[in-house]
Amino acid sequence: MSVPATDEELMQKLGAGSLEAFEALYTRYRRRLYTFLVRCVHNEALAEDLYQEAFLRVLRAASRWRPQARFSTWLYRVALNLCLDVRRRELFPVADPPPPETLADLRPGPEESVQSAELFLDLERALARLSIEHRAVLLLRYGQGLSEREVAEIVGCPVGTVKSRLHHALGRLRHELGAQQGSVAQPDTESAEHVG
Repeated sequence: MSVPATDEELMQKLGAGSLEAFEALYTRYRRRLYTFLVRCVHNEALAEDLYQEAFLRVLRAASRWRPQARFSTWLYRVALNLCLDVRRRELFPVADPPPPETLADLRPGPEESVQSAELFLDLERALARLSIEHRAVLLLRYGQGLSEREVAEIVGCPVGTVKSRLHHALGRLRHELGAQQGSVAQPDTESAEHVG
């Protein structure tokens, strides 16, 4: 039984011209990176274009790539920079949530309640209202499961700044979700009869 090659080994093979190594990396990151991009730009077609562009950059950089950081950190940094470039050019709206069908792999399964599905869509709408910088740190930390240090390497700022952005973003999410939930009628506890 052979051990799968690490990302860094695959990048070195790609640098030597191995298209199989490119295919392995492309496939390995397909779901995770694409999902990150969809949730950043809230546009499936644009996310696909950015995914393709990220891997074109992988291909172009392979011959001169040196493992100074983990490949995944470098790749997410490339993807985030592409999202930021798009944002700077204002090619996508900030406040429009992704259509629910683009999130099929993240949506609750049929065994979960309708309320869970509604909460999930509320969360996506709240995420869409965050700045790309705040959305990115949340998605990298909690959506991709990266450490704060890894997120800091990807976004190019100190760990303290990542912590601050996470704190701010979580506060904004709580506020947004509270505002969305506030539109739901709450039981009136003061008028309830008390049996004494």
